[in-house]
Amino acid sequence: MDRPLRVLVSAGGTGGHIFPAIAVAQFLRDKYDAEILFVGAKGKMETEIVPRYGFPIKTVWISGLQRKKWWDNLLLPLKMFVSIVQAYNIISTFKPDVIFSLGAYVSIPVVWGRFANNIPVVLHEQNAIPGLAVRLLAPKASVITLVLPSKELEKYSHVYTGNPVRKDILESEKIPRTEALSYFRLEDRPTVLITGGSLGSAFFNKIIAEEGYKILEKGYQLIWQTGKQEVPKIKWNSEEWRGRFWQGEFIDKMDYAYRVADVVVSRAGASALSELATIGKPAIIVPSPNVADDHQRKNALSLAQHDAIVMIEEHERERLIPEIIELLEDKERRNSLSQRIRQFGNRDATQKIAEIIIEQAKKYRHDLA
Repeated sequence: MDRPLRVLVSAGGTGGHIFPAIAVAQFLRDKYDAEILFVGAKGKMETEIVPRYGFPIKTVWISGLQRKKWWDNLLLPLKMFVSIVQAYNIISTFKPDVIFSLGAYVSIPVVWGRFANNIPVVLHEQNAIPGLAVRLLAPKASVITLVLPSKELEKYSHVYTGNPVRKDILESEKIPRTEALSYFRLEDRPTVLITGGSLGSAFFNKIIAEEGYKILEKGYQLIWQTGKQEVPKIKWNSEEWRGRFWQGEFIDKMDYAYRVADVVVSRAGASALSELATIGKPAIIVPSPNVADDHQRKNALSLAQHDAIVMIEEHERERLIPEIIELLEDKERRNSLSQRIRQFGNRDATQKIAEIIIEQAKKYRHDLA
């Protein structure tokens, strides 16, 4: 073999795309000594997160389709053209053997930018209803890896793999609880983790800013990842609860947060649900209504129908804090939820996808066989 396997990874926009991509990239690097290059959108969160895991990243100019501020789309054709040229130059320089795409809008110019050659594309879709980027790219994919049944994508070459989960999350149960508590400067008490994902949730932030003290008054403690959403002024004295309350825009060590969390409150993104299922965390899930095709609600319903999560709709706002407290008080119910959600986890998903990527690369580079 003249050189190591080279994999170009296109992922961005949200942590739900970025972290599964990192999971696969880590596996390929550690097991196959592969060279990995990420491609993301200029100025987006992937440019901050990916380097933390030791991977290089190049950027293109593309931005997502704006459904509300339509005037922001006027530059989109120009951005797409420039991004395709940028992607072509990146591909020509890096010379990847395979492209792994997670369907964010940045993937469109990357896959289209390989027009001058036949580099295989492995496309990953996490939801039952594929997004616009995946629908556009599916005909060009060598194989599509799926988490949930998808009538729209099953007509193409596909494999059901589950969703990749990062190695640090998979091994979070091995972390001493005292070490994880010390990281957040918290006491050893039952703990709830509130996370609206990497971008944050205005819905969660408003409720916790108004009523988070009720959890603390009951003797419990709180880890609150706010994301980059604007956080309303907290209407209670957070300093009063020092040692039992942590608030931050982003949690660098999510494995530590999962380790100390007795209950997790989360949105219903496919990546978040996959993590919760794989490590068996009791969860209260509030699907976001502001997503394409209402896919978060469908994701959550698939688990709620099996009593694997507590599902609350946004219009049931008044239920959230009482449900958190009730679940923290009921260890037997937490254990039941933990056992049931584990049935939907797949610890082998990362390896399965990595093996598919290797298989496609071998078709392109025969010296890898």
